[in-house]
Amino acid sequence: MTRQARAKTAINAGADIVVEGPPMGIMGSGQYSLCLAKTFKALNTDFIPRGYRPFDGYDIILDRINLGHCVAPKPYKIIDMDTNEVLYEGKLEEDNYVITSLSKSLKRIGFNFKNKFLFVKRVKGVSGTLIREATMKGDFSKVTTMMPSSTIDILNEEIKNNRAPLHMFRDIDSILDSANNLSFSELLDLNLMDNKTAKKNS
Repeated sequence: MTRQARAKTAINAGADIVVEGPPMGIMGSGQYSLCLAKTFKALNTDFIPRGYRPFDGYDIILDRINLGHCVAPKPYKIIDMDTNEVLYEGKLEEDNYVITSLSKSLKRIGFNFKNKFLFVKRVKGVSGTLIREATMKGDFSKVTTMMPSSTIDILNEEIKNNRAPLHMFRDIDSILDSANNLSFSELLDLNLMDNKTAKKNS
């Protein structure tokens, strides 16, 4: 969906405000985590909700993060950087890795996140793949228990107005036109376009 429609689904589901975060797909995980941390700091956020996948031994990691400790992922182990203890031997799945990486970034920028994380266990029986398939078909009968009814109403409205599904499409013509025809100063005004990249394109 468009960012406006996604924001609307969040507001209708109970959010007070929607802030667009950094674009994960075009950044490395460290850059993404640092941008996210800076967003939370700029907003002086009260709570940081994060979904996670529970497994034996993960509770101690969450407990340390709730204490405001920097818990850093290292090759094949997770370390409490405040105490230099090895909390877990092995690698973490993506959702769980993001939490530790975020704690490291928050500590790095000096944001006190003690007791700010709200850890939410991943809800079983919710499939992003099935939701995308339902959106492609315009038939949500098999995923009604996976989303709020207000979200399904918005999705139906977006489909009706040819604004969904969008995940298979890119505005290639506009992207190429911008890269080929915008001036140096216009390129610099684009999100995530730095001085070096703008010079190469101008």
